[in-house]
Amino acid sequence: MKRFKATRLTTRAGIALAFGLAIIGQAVSTPQGKAAEPPGPFPVAVSDDLLLVFSKPKAGREAEFEKWYARHLEEFVRIPGVSAAQRFVWVKQVNISDGLLEDVAMYRIAASNAAGLDATVQARMQDGRMENGAEFYEPSMFHGLYRPLALATPARSIPGANPKPLGAGPVKGDFLMVFSDPKTPDQEEAYNAWYDHQHMPDVLRVPGFVAAQRFVRVGGDWKLPRYLVIFQFETGDPQVTNQEIGRRIREKITVMSPAFGSALGAMATPAGPAAFASAGAPK
Repeated sequence: MKRFKATRLTTRAGIALAFGLAIIGQAVSTPQGKAAEPPGPFPVAVSDDLLLVFSKPKAGREAEFEKWYARHLEEFVRIPGVSAAQRFVWVKQVNISDGLLEDVAMYRIAASNAAGLDATVQARMQDGRMENGAEFYEPSMFHGLYRPLALATPARSIPGANPKPLGAGPVKGDFLMVFSDPKTPDQEEAYNAWYDHQHMPDVLRVPGFVAAQRFVRVGGDWKLPRYLVIFQFETGDPQVTNQEIGRRIREKITVMSPAFGSALGAMATPAGPAAFASAGAPK
């Protein structure tokens, strides 16, 4: 598998960077000092898959791309088995890894419907139920299909977690996504044990972190790292939160593992509201 340059989100030691998730509603800004409302439903169902579609608008067609994507999300949730969809953009104040495009759309899909999804989308584009939109985005678009390894872990279940967001600005909900692999195949068991029992709890102790969930890649047309973790967090300044993540790694408060290999990811923020499947809507 191709190895990726580790993001500068946290330091070259690598860990949490990442971006956002399987359908979470639009972020809500609140004055500093008040509890921020959660951005929406965090993925928790182990039976649902998460389709991530990475894209980049064509130069000069950004406005058309935005409008098309809003229509596309509404069309996508009419597909049987697709329960929610949302588009995210990278948090511009924070550098991201090489290898990811400018934004990502996430679709929550029943695992039983995932295998035939590509054919369903193609058929709907051909019969006019979905607009293709290829003229609005670069042909470098790619996607990955991820399956939950377990339910989401709330920060409140971790001893030492601190819900108070960092930063002096208005508090809003963002997401950190990290794609990674064990350093070598024979270290996979050690890597997963460290991630579940050490690393995820360490990151959830960063002030403002709300929840985390791990996924494993089961399909797609581009070989992203096999494992994904999505962290939900609240912050008044993403740079301050990112600096705190890096400080904890440098000072070994966040314990790294020799089994941890390549990493790729970014912080992301919702580009607009989520689209949800409606009971009784035309399919």
